[in-house]
Amino acid sequence: MTLRIPDIQSDDALVAALAYAAAGWYVAPIATGTKNPGSVLGAGWQQRTMRDPKDIAATWAGTSHGVALHAGRSGAVILDVDHPTNLPEVLLEAIGVHSPPMQSTRTDDPDRGHYLFLQPPGRDIGNSPGALGDTWGDVRGRNGVIVVAPSSHPDGGLYKWQTTGVLPPLPRSIADLIPDGALTADVATDAQVAAFLNAATRADRPTLLLAVTKRLEDAIARRSSRHNATVEALCWAMRESKAGLYTATDAASAIQQIFTRAKPEAAAGEWAGMLAWSISHALNSDAGTVRAATEQRAPAIDKLTIVPTPPATPMYDWSKRFEQQQPPEAQVEAERVDTPTIGWTRSWQVVDPTPVLDGTWTQPEPTIGARSDDAGILYPGKQHVAQGETEGGKSWFAACIAVAEMKAGNHVLYVDFEDDINTAVTRLRILQVPDQTIATHFHYVRPLEALGTGLNLDDLVRIIQTTHPTVAILDGVTEAMTLHGLDPLSNKDIAVFGRTVPKRVADLGPAVLSLDHVTKDRETRGKYALGGVHKLNALDGAAFVIENRTPFGVGITGKSTIRLAKDRPGQLRRRSLPSKGGLHWFGDLILNSHGEDYADLTIQAPTERSDDFRPTGVMTKLWKTIDLHAHDDGLSGRKVQDLAGGNASTNRQALTFLEVDGYISKAPHKPLKTYPPAPTAEGETS
Repeated sequence: MTLRIPDIQSDDALVAALAYAAAGWYVAPIATGTKNPGSVLGAGWQQRTMRDPKDIAATWAGTSHGVALHAGRSGAVILDVDHPTNLPEVLLEAIGVHSPPMQSTRTDDPDRGHYLFLQPPGRDIGNSPGALGDTWGDVRGRNGVIVVAPSSHPDGGLYKWQTTGVLPPLPRSIADLIPDGALTADVATDAQVAAFLNAATRADRPTLLLAVTKRLEDAIARRSSRHNATVEALCWAMRESKAGLYTATDAASAIQQIFTRAKPEAAAGEWAGMLAWSISHALNSDAGTVRAATEQRAPAIDKLTIVPTPPATPMYDWSKRFEQQQPPEAQVEAERVDTPTIGWTRSWQVVDPTPVLDGTWTQPEPTIGARSDDAGILYPGKQHVAQGETEGGKSWFAACIAVAEMKAGNHVLYVDFEDDINTAVTRLRILQVPDQTIATHFHYVRPLEALGTGLNLDDLVRIIQTTHPTVAILDGVTEAMTLHGLDPLSNKDIAVFGRTVPKRVADLGPAVLSLDHVTKDRETRGKYALGGVHKLNALDGAAFVIENRTPFGVGITGKSTIRLAKDRPGQLRRRSLPSKGGLHWFGDLILNSHGEDYADLTIQAPTERSDDFRPTGVMTKLWKTIDLHAHDDGLSGRKVQDLAGGNASTNRQALTFLEVDGYISKAPHKPLKTYPPAPTAEGETS
């Protein structure tokens, strides 16, 4: 972005602040009658200057605040001229030749005011006039601000732009006379932030980052200031990143995720300000001293096998891909004991096509869970979702897969964001899973806080690496996203959550099955769950839509139809039959309850319909409705529909068959002979 001064026509400070920000400036609110940049933002104002329109609107709307430009952070050097007649010749020449944007500050002296230049490349000029002397005015560079129009002048002057436009670079003839500022006096500029993040790419000891994130999470848990705790963590992390212990982008990403979850209401500019502040401190730190301190804290860290991390896009969300490694032989830090080591892979490299070309690559096959024909249901190491209405059978679908895996001697991980362990264990007992199997092969987790990158993540990785579950069930996607401070309706947040939890688990080996809700409208929801479409698009396994046909309950047989909405590897779809809405009929979930404590559960494979197929289940239901309510007057077709419910089109078809076959009269319908109950066909029409 080319830094410039816009043409300010409005007297509204909010409108002006937005215009300055659009022109590349970081702005600060100023209390009326002052020039103090901390008069509104308070201590640490250097971190809180802003350029985001939302932040600006929230700060200025309904106030009488003036506007200040943050020179140093914006990349500018400003000559604040109080005595134009005393200007050195070199300054007079530069102003005359380059015609920089100029704001006058007094009506009686149009040459008195602010002359704006860009920081020279590679320089970081501060606020000292240096060899220029101070008889003419001051320099506003790093940590410098100026109050600008349309703000009111506290001393009776008037802020007015005499010239506007793009800022020219400060001539070398002037720059050579002015010293650089102290690096810790102000936040780093955008250019310095980007340069630091791009340069700090060594990762000699990436596990040390876990100590930083743990301390931050612990501080937030103790209800310390979220802002101050994050600044402290960032300063620590950026110093160690400069020393080459882990990449700056990894550190910024991990800390940003913790801060965002802890303070979701934070303005977007707050994070950027804290990061810029911490990098300014890191730039002034001594890498050798930092590494020496690290040697004392974790001398055994050299025994780790480290995967270096390449540069990444700065300041926003980066996913971490995990590899199974052995724990370090000594503590990484005194506060962390037996912490599993987590590495990051380099994914932006050319992938070798040889396994595909020579035929050694194998197509993913669904081997987890079992249908009635022994066909598998989930792909190992892939992400899946089962979506449906409340009490539609999602949890029973997951339980059926879990039971099959435990019967095969495998372990199951169940991460429950909605219910409690009693419900999960009772369901398994009803399905006759022995208590000993539940105790040794069923691993239940009930999270009460976000996963993060500290002890919670350590615990989850440890469970997976020690028990090696073949399937991990995540029950309650909406609740899980809310727990992580994410919006289930936002595709961006859905992507962040997918990388934060399901993908992390899948990368460690298990098939992941997430249980999610669908929208209430059956006609319009199609294949999509509640929320953004990215829930479906991001899956690398399969998506199942579960629709209940007959309610589940004690002493009755419940049934739900299972359809495929997505099958990226394509092996499940070929074991299914075409169905409505572009979906495929994968089978029927049938739960036959024999009482409070015992039920049979199966996923019945689909069967082809014959040409003379009739919706016998619906025909039975409608005949019983007519027989129960018809009396002497009979029932109209609409009345049958109202009483029986269900799909109107299928009901009309069933009534036609009943009439043609002589079981009921034409409307008004009356029973003519008993319709014999028949086995229920495909769940779509039952």
